[in-house]
Amino acid sequence: MNITQATWTTANRLPGVTFAVLNSGQFAAAHVMVDVARLEKGASLPLNLRGRHRRLFVVSGHGRVVGADDVEHAIGPDTLVEWERAEAQAAWADSDMVAVIVEEHS
Repeated sequence: MNITQATWTTANRLPGVTFAVLNSGQFAAAHVMVDVARLEKGASLPLNLRGRHRRLFVVSGHGRVVGADDVEHAIGPDTLVEWERAEAQAAWADSDMVAVIVEEHS
């Protein structure tokens, strides 16, 4: 067993967003990425990369998401958001927020 502290890295061109990568590719399912994102209040994730099946699980904090319906939906702790491959997507933090992101890369 290996126990370490998460290493938070600043995201390129995403002010107020840091990531802790949970899957460094050593697992058999290397085409699946699992990250933990820590967003400061007011930060956003422009998750508009269509063609990827993506899930976002809110660990703490509150925010909003948008999908194909182009309507903002409130999210908070224990909320699981799942976007389909062809769906436009985005997320915003209305307070400091921590979320787990699971993304399939084909």
